[in-house]
Amino acid sequence: MHTPHGTSSSRLHAVPRQPPTQSPRRLSNPIGSTRRGSREGRRQREEGGGHHWRCLKTNQWRRECIRAMRRHLLLAAFVVAVVATLSSRPVRGDIDSLLKIINSRNYDRGVLPKLNGEPVIVNCHLTITEFGSIEESTMEYQIMVHQGMEWTDPRLVHKTGNGNSTWVDPGNRLMGSIWKPRLHYSNEKRGSFHDITMPNALLRIFNNGTVSYSIRLSLTLACPMDLRNFPMDTQICPIYLESFSSMVNDLEFRWATPEAVLVSKFIRLNEFSLGPHIIVKNGAQNYSVGTYSQISVTFSLHRETGFYVIQIYAPSTLIVVVSWLSSWMKTQAMVARVALGITTVLTMTTQISGSRFSLPKLSYITAMDIWMTTCLVFVFSALLESVLVSVLEQKEGTAAQKQQQQQKQQQQMQQQQTQVSARQESSERAARLDAASRVVLPVSFALFNLHYWLVFYVALQR
Repeated sequence: MHTPHGTSSSRLHAVPRQPPTQSPRRLSNPIGSTRRGSREGRRQREEGGGHHWRCLKTNQWRRECIRAMRRHLLLAAFVVAVVATLSSRPVRGDIDSLLKIINSRNYDRGVLPKLNGEPVIVNCHLTITEFGSIEESTMEYQIMVHQGMEWTDPRLVHKTGNGNSTWVDPGNRLMGSIWKPRLHYSNEKRGSFHDITMPNALLRIFNNGTVSYSIRLSLTLACPMDLRNFPMDTQICPIYLESFSSMVNDLEFRWATPEAVLVSKFIRLNEFSLGPHIIVKNGAQNYSVGTYSQISVTFSLHRETGFYVIQIYAPSTLIVVVSWLSSWMKTQAMVARVALGITTVLTMTTQISGSRFSLPKLSYITAMDIWMTTCLVFVFSALLESVLVSVLEQKEGTAAQKQQQQQKQQQQMQQQQTQVSARQESSERAARLDAASRVVLPVSFALFNLHYWLVFYVALQR
């Protein structure tokens, strides 16, 4: 018996039916019997050919086969996704057991997780991702850090189904429900916590009770600077991390490894170069109320002198050289010589004011002060030399006039000769003074440069 989409199970396994014995009436029409026999044979072959043959030969069965294959593939993909999710994430029962421990009466986040009376050891690590501006006027610098801490809380030991750690998202309620060490930066002036686009904090709790906590901060820290060798100085800027409420007998901070402080290789500073050596220390700080754990890291910042050579040293040197041009002028051109000297002195004074614009009001002398003051002395010396030449000219001229009046009545010719000789003598003295200044001033300035750069740039750098 035929079904709408094929044959019944009994017909699939039945022996093909033998064609009935033809009657003499059918034999009388051989052509019609042949056509009916071919149609019935084709029908028998279709009925006995099986499901797969119909799937390939019939459009309706082909569509059914494609639908079945799609259902099988979707089911297999769903099973694979469920298995992968269960193997990579802790099961809900593990999180529930951890929440049960934290919410129980036996757990108090205000109590330190001390074991056998020993202090809680907190291992710290720090990654410097950004070095901001370094201000000499306020003696501070800016950094951006990733701060990480790890400690063990025996009360948080729990069982996990797959043996992996339990991850807690930053927005989870466990973030404020467990004990965390109170760590602060003792030399911090200003600071901010990053919360874009979500709070930059990560908390992980392992099945053995180990807790890992990391945050991202931007800090402005104090850096006491010694500017005696400015602008060829090297500054040591520290970071101090201390316990805020628990003393060293209860809580101890340590660097996780000697290389626990890392500096990003993409940091570029405009005025300074970061030294290759970073010093980390573990210690304690004594206060009037007790001793607290303290860890520190110090950076060496070497100032680059390229900017100051172009903006300060080279212009001031040129001003000093320009002031020497007055000694090459004629002794009679006193107005031009004095005007040049006054101009160079005023320009040098302006240079001194600009060089101290970015520095605080210091009570000691810096290397820049020594240079600028010496340049001002050389410029002022050139001005004094011009004034001295002018005075010599006027003095000799007055003496010649007095001598001329005394000898006027005696000999007119002798007076003229004496006046000429007096003027010649005064001109020779002024010329000798100019010749000496042409040698003394450049040689003195060259010796000063040699001594200055050897002391500040070579000796003190070492």
